[in-house]
Amino acid sequence: ETETETETETDADADPDPDPENSGTGTGTGTGTETEPARVYAPSHRHALSVGLAALLQSPHFLYRPATTRTDDAVAPLDGHARATRLAYFLWGSTPDAALLDAAARGALDTPEGVRAQAERLLDDPRAREATLRFAMQWLELDRLADAAKDENLYPEWSDPLRAQLTTSAERFVDHVLFESSGRLGELFTSREAFLTPALAQLHGVDPPALAGEAGEPPAPDDDDAEPDEADEPLRWFRQELPPTERAGILTHPAMLARHGRADGSSPVHRGVFVRERLFCQPLPPPPDGQITAPPDPSPTLPTRDRFTVHMQVQECAVCHRLMDPVGFAFEHYDGIGRFRTEDGGRPVDASAQLMGTRHTDGEYPDALALSRALSESPDVRRCFVDQMWRFAFGRHPVDQDECSFEQVVETFEASGGELRALQLAIVTSDAFLHARTRWPEATP
Repeated sequence: ETETETETETDADADPDPDPENSGTGTGTGTGTETEPARVYAPSHRHALSVGLAALLQSPHFLYRPATTRTDDAVAPLDGHARATRLAYFLWGSTPDAALLDAAARGALDTPEGVRAQAERLLDDPRAREATLRFAMQWLELDRLADAAKDENLYPEWSDPLRAQLTTSAERFVDHVLFESSGRLGELFTSREAFLTPALAQLHGVDPPALAGEAGEPPAPDDDDAEPDEADEPLRWFRQELPPTERAGILTHPAMLARHGRADGSSPVHRGVFVRERLFCQPLPPPPDGQITAPPDPSPTLPTRDRFTVHMQVQECAVCHRLMDPVGFAFEHYDGIGRFRTEDGGRPVDASAQLMGTRHTDGEYPDALALSRALSESPDVRRCFVDQMWRFAFGRHPVDQDECSFEQVVETFEASGGELRALQLAIVTSDAFLHARTRWPEATP
């Protein structure tokens, strides 16, 4: 579209050629005189660049990763560059590097074996570690821990620095299990290793070592008489094994418990929903229209468990809450910010839990530690983890047409004992990952 000039046009937008000999040519709309030739009304350079950039940013080739195929069949193999793009964005969260593009150009990605070889290389790169950690934090919903608000009267220690330390602690724990220890899903639910600062040690109820820290000693002050500024001192991190009677795995990490707790206390509902939806892939329906969803009011003399029994006494509520609350009660030993407790409302904590509606993991569990052990061995949880990783790789849920590939990936993951690397390699060498559907079956009326 041609933009006419105005009297307020800036020098930067003006026609760069002020020569009047040239201004009377072209397709301008101005009117000339005998003494002043017509001036050309042309788009400014800035406008031309903005139009081109807008078109680029709206192009489907910019917004989406094209799945170009080698044939026009209804289901066709992706070409090498499309496979390289899928690989890089899944395993690195970024564009292919030169070596991967070279492999695509040479046809080295035309076979599952060639794809696997490149995937092994990508997985050995630190960028794969970072991308996998991003997936894990999204899966656990810990990427939103900063949004967890707490009642400052009940939890005066809750602060932005503490939230940041909890997030880092959880990241280090997941990174350690998946990349430095066994690399198996089950260990995420059972390991008692913790990465702490003095503030987190207090939250966990453990004593920090006298001398330890990955960050080293605080820097010496410039002046011998000056006192070091506490704000400039690096955090002292240390690794410590937690008591076996209180903690086991990521589900008892304060970051998880705070993220899935309420502002004024624990939450059997939120914690139970997490187990159902993220560990068993069982989406729960919203409450019925018009139903009061406010939780029971907190009481200093009544345990949380007793207050939430009202959910089971109302038929409309019990339909869904029987799937949430009974398993959420497993975490009642932990308050709203994840501190371990033995009493709630002046009474001993009852953390017994019941899990129902699963294929292989139904049962009664005395507390979160026993539940975590069961989850670490559950084929239901491993299958759901495959589903979660599948969504991360493809950007969508599995569909009926994925069934064969999905089941093969589940079998491989099971055979590996729940090893993360085996799962990632199984996904990238699956038919679903290496092919694209160019035409979908017509919907039947």
